[in-house]
Order: sequence, then structure tokens, then C-alpha cells
Amino acid sequence: MTDNKKYPDSIKVLLAEEIRQEKNNKLSLLGIFAGDDILLNDEPGKALPALVVYAVFRGGKGKSSVKTNIFSPNKEKEIFSRTSEVIMKENQNMIVAFKLTPFEVPAFGKYSIEWIFDNSKKYSFEFEIKKGSLQG
Repeated sequence: MTDNKKYPDSIKVLLAEEIRQEKNNKLSLLGIFAGDDILLNDEPGKALPALVVYAVFRGGKGKSSVKTNIFSPNKEKEIFSRTSEVIMKENQNMIVAFKLTPFEVPAFGKYSIEWIFDNSKKYSFEFEIKKGSLQG
């Protein structure tokens, strides 16, 4: 039997403050951060109460080991790391969602999230934590 594994063609990522499981296998995201930027009133060294990472992988097929890492700016610190086994079904999206409570913010700047499939295929996403607040 041949392994017809195919890595995803694309990834889309949303960041939020909360995620909830709903009826009919739906997920609700609350407090979605707009445009990959997070504004923080406090100084670095504080933490966000929570950060939800919601990623949709499209176009993959087969079983893979996926390592997920989150790094602080300039990859100075690994904030999160997890390896899990996933099974992607043909013509279906694969959703990876997790919540970090609290989310450590050692510095302002660009944070990176990496998903590495089978130690070979890497997908990346960057977001920036800046000092400031929304003007309303």
C-alpha cells in the first residue's frame, strides 16, 4: 500500500481572546484581533489574559506529526511548543485551535507561529504586539 500523503496547500489564521464549542460541531471565536496586530496598554513582561490561535489548513491528505511553536520577537524565547498527530482528510479543511492562558508577552514586536509537518514542511504566521489602545 502506498502512502498518498499530501501537505496542505494553504493556511489561514485568526487570533482571538476566547473560543467556545457550540452545537452542531461549530466553534465560536470571541474578541477577534483585527489585522494580525494586538494592542497592549501595559509594558512588556505582562501577559494577555488569553490568546486563541485558530488555524485552517486546506488541501492536505494523510497522517502527519505536527510540531507547533510560538516564538517571541527575533525568536529569542520559545513561548509554546507542542507536537501532535493529525489526520487530514481529502477535500476537507483541518482546523487546529488552541488557547493559551495566560499568554506571556516578554517584548513588543513580531511574534511567529510555526507548524512543522513531519519535520519537513513548514507553515508560518506572524503577528505583532504593539503598545497602544483603540481610540473610540
